Amino acid sequence: MLTGLKSTLDPAGPFFDCHPDIGLTKNSAQQVQVLHTDFVGLSRYGTNMDRGHIDYYVNKDRGVQPGCPPTTPPVPLVDPFTTFRLVFRIVDLETYKKNYGS
Repeated sequence: MLTGLKSTLDPAGPFFDCHPDIGLTKNSAQQVQVLHTDFVGLSRYGTNMDRGHIDYYVNKDRGVQPGCPPTTPPVPLVDPFTTFRLVFRIVDLETYKKNYGS
């Protein structure tokens, strides 16, 4: 059963934008509201993709909050295989629990 309303601030962009069906989606609740404040380019951590039923973009033309530096450190790129190994280990753990108990 879905919750009625989910309000979120700055959903993650890097590593989620290439898989829009993972993470926050319109299916996360009956009504999903998203406030985007950090979404310009790869040096930002948010996303500029619509993720909810209602998406608000604050300072869209500027891309940064007033008083914040115009650039931030780039997102550190990790070895994608490390992420996949972690996912497989979690799946293996769940399979083990299912078959052999916890």
